[in-house]
Amino acid sequence: MDEDCGLLIEGFDSSPFFMTTHNPPYYLDLFEAQGLRKARDLWAYHLEPTQGHVARLAPLADRVLRRMPGLVVRPIRKRDFNGEVARMKEIYNASWKDNWGFVPLTDAEFNFKAESPIRGSYTSRG
Repeated sequence: MDEDCGLLIEGFDSSPFFMTTHNPPYYLDLFEAQGLRKARDLWAYHLEPTQGHVARLAPLADRVLRRMPGLVVRPIRKRDFNGEVARMKEIYNASWKDNWGFVPLTDAEFNFKAESPIRGSYTSRG
């Protein structure tokens, strides 16, 4: 589940979104002709990044910090990039372990993503 997955079956009138499939409508017929069937619905939501949304997240962040007094939010330490990547992989794998279809990323997979063109971002290289 760490790469783009799913088959677009509606929403062809909108532009593709980051890390979502955007295939032609006839793909559904091709998949079904091969005996493939839906296993699960996957949903995508569009949210415009406005200051209002950020402001609404602040109270949520405050609640999380109050409930988890040991939690520390800090900027990335660029001088310890490899160490930061290792810590992020540990957190990522632990956070997603109970998600449908998740397989933990190996060191090599996570390092590959960390070295993507936008360093440290999660982008698919297809």
